[in-house]
Amino acid sequence: MWKRAWYENCLHQERGGTNMRIVQVVAGYKKGDGVGNAVAAMDEFLKKNGYGTQICSRQLEYEDIDSEMFGKDTVVFYQLALLADPVIKHLKCRKVLVFQNITDPELLEGTDGERRVLCSAGLYDAAKTAGYFDAAITCSQYSKKCLVDMGWNPKDITVLPIMVRFDYLSMAPAKEIIEKYRDDNVNILFTGRVYPNKKHEDIIAAFAAYKKRYCTNARLFLVGGIAEGDYYPSLLAYAEKLGISEDVVFTGHVPFREYLAYYHIA
Repeated sequence: MWKRAWYENCLHQERGGTNMRIVQVVAGYKKGDGVGNAVAAMDEFLKKNGYGTQICSRQLEYEDIDSEMFGKDTVVFYQLALLADPVIKHLKCRKVLVFQNITDPELLEGTDGERRVLCSAGLYDAAKTAGYFDAAITCSQYSKKCLVDMGWNPKDITVLPIMVRFDYLSMAPAKEIIEKYRDDNVNILFTGRVYPNKKHEDIIAAFAAYKKRYCTNARLFLVGGIAEGDYYPSLLAYAEKLGISEDVVFTGHVPFREYLAYYHIA
């Protein structure tokens, strides 16, 4: 049966005239977020290695089951970060699960009730994926363990590091950010979406202790998109309570040039 061995070998073999195409299926593809960046980097990598690729950013329809897009020469890379599309299991082509992991619902108690329900449903869906995917890719041993705990055979899971588009790192950082914040302050940086599983409250608490005990002229930058819900307002209130609100900067989602600039000043 075609399993992990195919994935490990096929990208390094000559195509030999095959018409194999790789279609990445991802719900709500968005450039700039974590999953979107991973999808774009993988698409670029596959194209450079001579493979026909396509990004399918929509909900699947039952008409897709017999469509040419998902025919026998197609390999689907299905990006799972929340709910699994019910149609995916019926596609007749070969399927690889790219498991982006799902937030532990317990981390969302008291902050985002609706998302907590969705994450619970997503984990329920993920627990059944071993039955209809040929192989899986994760970006960490932790995510691999999550799949194994759900019934996956470890031999069918490949751990690959997150693909980085190194050419982006040569981009000039945003000059206006550097000029605004490069001063006598000690700039501390954390990057990541503002969401309960990132535990920003722990970062803020640690920063408050550092500022009080070691460096009064410190400043904390929290760079990343801000999700809806009660979590972000609770962080603002917490920083206010600790008396450091003026020194905690939430930037929201920023362009990559600004992202680089915050690294330059940290």
